[in-house]
Amino acid sequence: MGARPSLRVLHGGVVNPAPLHPDDRALFQLMHMLAFAAAAHFNLPLREFEPKRRPSPGGAYGLCNLTSGTVSILFRCKHSAREGGAWFRSPSTKREVVETVAHELAHFRDAGHGVEHKAFTTEIRAWLEAASLYAPSK
Repeated sequence: MGARPSLRVLHGGVVNPAPLHPDDRALFQLMHMLAFAAAAHFNLPLREFEPKRRPSPGGAYGLCNLTSGTVSILFRCKHSAREGGAWFRSPSTKREVVETVAHELAHFRDAGHGVEHKAFTTEIRAWLEAASLYAPSK
């Protein structure tokens, strides 16, 4: 059996201090479980799953670090400290988060954004739906 995944953000069912709005904890915990379930099914080297504070400069809502095995997902934007550090009112929708999780997990098999990556993203999303782990909504 491989090394146990590091749960730096989620440990023992408790969310440690991280860029996560309190109202988004339940969705984070659900997506954490889904991400690790999909990673196990597809034999992907996911080791950490964590929330992002803001989109990347190019607008990316997720990030996959292939070296560390970390996937970071935006659940709700937060203004920079310079802008007051307040959370945005609206969180990402469940559908947006699931699509981003599938997209980022697909990078473990194909680092680019070509045809293979898109096909694998679709396969991961379909697996989540078929496994009844995720019912599309909002």
